[in-house]
Amino acid sequence: MIPAWHREDGQRVTSYREATAAYFHFYRRVTCLMAIFLILAGTLLDLFYYPQHLPLFFIFRLIACALIFFVLLLYDTPLGNRHIETMTLLWPLIPQVMITAMITLTGGVESIYFIGLSYALVGLGVFFPLNIVQAITFSLATYGLYVVACFVGTDGPVLTSSTFGGNSVFLLFFCAVMTTISIYGDRWRRQMHQMQNEIITQHDEIVVNNARLADARLQLVHSEKMASLGTLAAGILHELNNPINYSAIAIKMVPDALARNDMRDALEIVADAEVGIARVKSIISDLKTFAYHEPSTASPLSDAFNLLETVRVACRLTAHECAGTKIKLDVPENLTVRGDAASIGSVLINLMSNAAHAVVQARRGEQGSIAVSARRLPSDRVQVSVEDNGAGIALDHLSRIFEPFFTTKTVGQGLGLGLSVSYAIVERHGSRLHADSEEGKGSRFSFELELDLD
Repeated sequence: MIPAWHREDGQRVTSYREATAAYFHFYRRVTCLMAIFLILAGTLLDLFYYPQHLPLFFIFRLIACALIFFVLLLYDTPLGNRHIETMTLLWPLIPQVMITAMITLTGGVESIYFIGLSYALVGLGVFFPLNIVQAITFSLATYGLYVVACFVGTDGPVLTSSTFGGNSVFLLFFCAVMTTISIYGDRWRRQMHQMQNEIITQHDEIVVNNARLADARLQLVHSEKMASLGTLAAGILHELNNPINYSAIAIKMVPDALARNDMRDALEIVADAEVGIARVKSIISDLKTFAYHEPSTASPLSDAFNLLETVRVACRLTAHECAGTKIKLDVPENLTVRGDAASIGSVLINLMSNAAHAVVQARRGEQGSIAVSARRLPSDRVQVSVEDNGAGIALDHLSRIFEPFFTTKTVGQGLGLGLSVSYAIVERHGSRLHADSEEGKGSRFSFELELDLD
């Protein structure tokens, strides 16, 4: 297979010609070293077939190996890089010329070394990406060298020799095989190169599309978060209204107390105003924690927080939505878990908000309730649950509620990202968000957190 993805310099291959050059780069050392090994190993053939020529043939083999090794060194030069294809198509003639010289010295037509030329043809067809013109050229050149060797090295007539005719047929068979291999190999390589380029193009398109989808998802998640903040803010305005009015009335009463010279009453009024202002600061602090928190790329399990405090923050931020619904908390005071407090707070806000809507939808009135509980498991983990007695979830919707953009709300009331984002947050904490529900009776969402043992 042609390595069509990248060249050695890291640049991507685009054209088939570049792919062929990349093939030569990839296999240049293997083919040269293998040729050198086979040429030297052929000394054993000299020893058994023509021992009288062993010293001379060994010199021939050393010269051929030296030339091929020089080509191997030349590959790594600027000149070699510019002409790598030409060099690779020419240096295989070195062993063929060597074999031709041996045939000439060992009787021409009668020499057994004509088989070496056939092996060279097969090696060319298998290891080199030849096209039909190159394959035919090598075939004719190889057979031409054999004919020249026979005429020069044979004592007697050549064309009328049955041995020459048989050897010629044998060589021409190998020429046909090599040409056929080259034709279909070239066609296969072109198809593979085209397929690889299509895969690369599709891969690049997928990367670009994934980046666009990721950006769009972040924007949608941000939009969902802003919508949630808008809903929270509307409720928080009502929560802020009471302590602000209370503090304003108290401050107006201070001059009256001072006019009566009643310092004790004045100090009590100021203390009441401070309580109201502290309440306002607490609500604003909770909202800022939820609004401006950015999740860290590091593992959320590196931090620890008090679970009850986070639950209370979620309760305060959903107080308006949960108005008229009984909130039951069953969370130990000193329970510390590992994770990102703000992210888990976002999950609880989303679950409590959904629970409040379900209770309103079921028209439970004063009988509506939301229970937030936490219990320690034997595995040193803590199970957190948010349960309501609201409208419940239809069975055919239950398996899809964590899918992004799936929502049963009417248009304009949400994008259906709340539960999917919550699911992802819980996953980052090494757990799963589970949902159990019975339509008309209520729902229960639960997940686990790692207990802080430090």
